[in-house]
Amino acid sequence: MRAGDRVLGIITTASTIWLAAALGMGIGGGHYLLSSAAAGIILIVLWIFPALEGLIDNTRHVQTYEIICTINLEKLAELEGMFRQCSLRVKNGKHIKRGDEMVCTWVAFGSPKAHDQLMGMLFDDADVKEFQF
Repeated sequence: MRAGDRVLGIITTASTIWLAAALGMGIGGGHYLLSSAAAGIILIVLWIFPALEGLIDNTRHVQTYEIICTINLEKLAELEGMFRQCSLRVKNGKHIKRGDEMVCTWVAFGSPKAHDQLMGMLFDDADVKEFQF
């Protein structure tokens, strides 16, 4: 199963089935000690990796921002500075002129707390006419 650019669930399920088959073959072949040790390692990995994955996801949360404001190069630099100030890393950005407005789109990643901080700053900024995330 895919969720955006990530694969969820299938790899873990498939690998667990293969590992169960390998353990069954080991036990069937009389390698009880080796199979027990492998089963212990497998259980540790299956319990620890989801927690580790959660930690990684919290630092790599990806969000797309579309910000509309009056054309002003200083404001563009200020908006880019807001991303840095919130410890968000910009993956890519695009700027479009639409009449007397500029539409800036950034794909940024960082912690959910950093994204919340940036959204608060954008809500408080009087120069920002509109934004989507």
